Amino acid sequence: LLCHHIHVEILSEGYAARVDSILAYRNITRDLLQQFVYPIVPNGRTIDDDENLDLDLNKSEDVEMKENDDEQYDSDSTKFSDSSDDSCDSLGDEYSAFYNEVYDSLSRGIEEQSIAENIILEINSSKHAYNVPVNEVNSLVIKALLNLALDNDGNFLLAVKSNLKYGLPIIQNYIKSISSQNDCIYAIEEFQLQNKELVTSLHLIKIIGFLYEQNVLEEDLILKWFYKPKSLSDHVTSEQETLRKSKEVGLFIKWLEEAEEESSDDQDD
Repeated sequence: LLCHHIHVEILSEGYAARVDSILAYRNITRDLLQQFVYPIVPNGRTIDDDENLDLDLNKSEDVEMKENDDEQYDSDSTKFSDSSDDSCDSLGDEYSAFYNEVYDSLSRGIEEQSIAENIILEINSSKHAYNVPVNEVNSLVIKALLNLALDNDGNFLLAVKSNLKYGLPIIQNYIKSISSQNDCIYAIEEFQLQNKELVTSLHLIKIIGFLYEQNVLEEDLILKWFYKPKSLSDHVTSEQETLRKSKEVGLFIKWLEEAEEESSDDQDD
């Protein structure tokens, strides 16, 4: 450093940070969203339900194209696929850390009624910091919303309904393609099986029904989930069979099929 001068300004107040890694980017993003760098804050705005919200930071990922599924479902029996979920029996350290951050972000968002756009930015920054694959992000976001309702001291059904209404723009941001819908519905099933003493098959149908009404889950995908499910690695097949044989699930599937038939008849007319 001989013959060179280093000019330094020491700040007595304010915020300064250098983005030199994904982790630093995530931390600075969270500071910005939580208004620790005031008066530099993101512009707040409300998000309409019909607004197309796409804030995925990883623009290099190919958008999955929806494929037409002409497969016919056998209504006489439920057949389990031999291919089981590739996920590990328990979350690794990085996945657990990611889930905890998603849980905290959603918890704070629900409590403060934060703009969903900001929560999505937090989740995306955590996703890239921990290098979590897309399918795990889809599943863990759904599980975090459901577990927040379960951890609530009040009525689970009321809490989960409130959480899903708040989290709908967040869910719609991640659950779009057929593949992501699969991640979503099996995350719901796994949540119910893990907490079946507190979460009944009726609760499961209420959750799936809400997402169906909001056009998050498609009818054909729900029917395929029922008739040709894949095995969950953390649960024996008999648990999944028992769930699908429950009265509430059966009535919901029957209602879906009848609605589909009526829709087909109307189109023919």
